Amino acid sequence: MPPGHPALPQVQHLVAYCLTKQGRHGESLRHFRAVDGWVEALPWRYENHRRLVYRGVRTAAARGAALEAVRRWLRRG
Repeated sequence: MPPGHPALPQVQHLVAYCLTKQGRHGESLRHFRAVDGWVEALPWRYENHRRLVYRGVRTAAARGAALEAVRRWLRRG
C-alpha cells in the first residue's frame, strides 16, 4: 500500500496486532510507532476499554522486542 493511502493506518493497526499475537514483536513495534495513539481502528474499535487494550498489546510488543534484542546481544557473547 503506498504511503499516504487513506486505509494505511487501519491496515497497520491490524498488522501490528497480528504480529504481536504471533510473537513477532520487533516487526509489530514498527507498525505501532507509525500509528501510535489512535485507537479508533480495528481491532480496538469494538473493545469497551479500547485505550487499555491497545496499550496492553503495544506494551507487549515493546517488551517482546526488548527481550529479543537482549537475547541477540547475549548470543553474540
